[in-house]
Amino acid sequence: MKKLVFVLVSMIILAVICIYVFIPGTINVSKIAISPSTENGTERMLADQSSWIKWWPSKTSDGNNRYYLNDYSFSTNRRVGDDIEIIITNKQDSVASVVNVVPKGTDSAIFTWKCKLETNLNPFNRLMLYFKASDIKKSMDEITPSLLTFCSNQENVYGFKITMDVMTDTLLITYKAGVNEYPDTKYIYGYIDQLKTYAASQGAIQTGTPLIHLEQMDSSLYGLMVAIPIDREIKSHDDFIFKHMPHDNLLVSPEIKGGVNEVAKAYRSMVNYMTDYQRISPGISFMSFITDRANEPDSFKWRTKILYPVF
Repeated sequence: MKKLVFVLVSMIILAVICIYVFIPGTINVSKIAISPSTENGTERMLADQSSWIKWWPSKTSDGNNRYYLNDYSFSTNRRVGDDIEIIITNKQDSVASVVNVVPKGTDSAIFTWKCKLETNLNPFNRLMLYFKASDIKKSMDEITPSLLTFCSNQENVYGFKITMDVMTDTLLITYKAGVNEYPDTKYIYGYIDQLKTYAASQGAIQTGTPLIHLEQMDSSLYGLMVAIPIDREIKSHDDFIFKHMPHDNLLVSPEIKGGVNEVAKAYRSMVNYMTDYQRISPGISFMSFITDRANEPDSFKWRTKILYPVF
């Protein structure tokens, strides 16, 4: 009997020693991967928790910006320096983790997700936290590739596919002005019609859709440029200025469906793309009015492309 007790006590002591030897006081958990998207693109997808439903591996949410996987909930609501904080919760117990994304070249990034669990001298506490760390690591290993696969699709990151083209309509007759309020369709098409009339009077033929540049200069001033592409060089006259544009490379959006708000949203995505991929524009951007808005009052039926010259 004494021998059996001795063996049991020895095994317990050995188990406790192993716990202290192999489970450190601070348990570090991490996941490192390469994102096929840029640093900024990856961070935006992670920081915008409203978009998590699009890539979360379990598609499980409580509707309060908490997403569930393997009996843990995950949420984010703030940055810690350059990192994004992810709160990992199991029942009433939470641990803060952070994600850091740094560039790897111009079109990919290094994604690092890490957290640490502090144990104490209680061996049972160490053992429980070791198993908790294993569960968190398992979740990280599922969540990370799901996010990064989502980020690999440009349409997921920017809302649509952006293509590269070359400026082909390089002969333009233009009108430029400053206006004190956002110009409506009637105002813009008034100048489009004047440009068409003047170009026709000079024997020129319109070769493409009207091009519009509109920029808010300050709280009460908008810069407006209206242009139509034509087939030949003509003389400038008063405010109608002929321009010969270079054959610049262009970033081109697909046709954007909808009115002013949808086009503004697409513009922001184009600017994000240029920032993310460090593209520089040598000139101003244009909206190409595919739909004749003067004859289509329903803005939901409007079609617009965005053209951005880039180096």
